[in-house]
Amino acid sequence: VMVLGHRGDIECYPENSAEGFISAVRRGVDGIELDIWQSKDGVYVLNHDKSLAETTDWLVKKGKTVDGVKLPVSEFIFDWTCEQLRKLNLRFGNGEYSSASSEVTSFKITTLEEALIICKDRCYISMDRLNFKPGTTERLSASEMGINNPYWNDVYGLMKKTGSFTALYLNMALTKSDADALRKIVDSEQNISTPTIFDRTGSHNCVNDWYAEFTCTDFNALYQKWITEGVFQGGGQTPAGTFILCNRPSKGIEFVDKKISS
Repeated sequence: VMVLGHRGDIECYPENSAEGFISAVRRGVDGIELDIWQSKDGVYVLNHDKSLAETTDWLVKKGKTVDGVKLPVSEFIFDWTCEQLRKLNLRFGNGEYSSASSEVTSFKITTLEEALIICKDRCYISMDRLNFKPGTTERLSASEMGINNPYWNDVYGLMKKTGSFTALYLNMALTKSDADALRKIVDSEQNISTPTIFDRTGSHNCVNDWYAEFTCTDFNALYQKWITEGVFQGGGQTPAGTFILCNRPSKGIEFVDKKISS
């Protein structure tokens, strides 16, 4: 069972922040789920949604000039260059999702390249949000997924640039065959094989650690089902790896450690 830090370690740091990724790695997560968008100038940057309103101090800085850089009015991340985005400060989510009223921190928006460097040889990266057409919120079609995903060449290029290949192909694939096609490229060219995890297919083999409470009992029934029956994939029950996607990764690790020790 793998424990994935949902957007890093949002117990202690803003979601999708470099500092949150470092903290999650130090806690011992197996992977980190992060959300990727392409900035106006083509840089792959991290933010949960297309909107900057809840995760940053966009509202008080929009349209202003900060450190000599004129900022856009638009709240959409793909209308900003990377330089402009770096002038915003991230909000702290206090262990939950960020909100427009949460505390503004000194932390800045992170790039995918930085995340790859942090996670290299330390944990997997689960890449989300790479299923929208560039500069829009229109979803890619099924034929534009897998090896036809418009972001694949860029993302794989960053993986090669950083030497960080431990990526899970979440949201760049809709089917197991799509995900396997991407994994096999890395396997054949780099001789590195990563797990195939894909989502948005109706076969969620993960569960979120909701914010209010967390007990091992909450996951025990699901855990037993996963290891005995597998999950529904592509028309049948098949054995599959299990991962717990945690907003509080320390609790997910605690759960897995207790299962192992028992």
